[in-house]
Amino acid sequence: MRIIVEIQLREVTKKDWDFILNLRNNDYKFFYLQDKPIDRDHHFKYMENQISNPSFHNWIITYENHDAGYVRILNTDVGIMIKNEFQNKGIATMALELVEKKAIDLNIKKLVALIDPDNNNSQQIFKKNGYLLKLHWLEKNFN
Repeated sequence: MRIIVEIQLREVTKKDWDFILNLRNNDYKFFYLQDKPIDRDHHFKYMENQISNPSFHNWIITYENHDAGYVRILNTDVGIMIKNEFQNKGIATMALELVEKKAIDLNIKKLVALIDPDNNNSQQIFKKNGYLLKLHWLEKNFN
């Protein structure tokens, strides 16, 4: 039985940037390019730069009048972050469905989810929504 969750996506404003920073710093272990918490100045510069990027779209996920998470599309990459207390309620699944509708409206032809191999919850959300594993990406850093 599927539980219906009522959520909404609202456009991000500068007032939301601290909320997004907190989510980023709580979940960074699952990110590809962020391997430690980032400071506020770095995050705000990133967000400021993205404002003028026509391939960047982002929304706050609201649930029962609370900011429950964040979803963004950068080029074709879709990312979802849900605040800890709102996880396991179906919010990410519903947010993915809503952001797919937004992507269609934006004339985006494909979405790609880059998911950490250890993030089984995210993998399940995307697979359950019809995303297919296309390749395994292996890399080696030389420092």
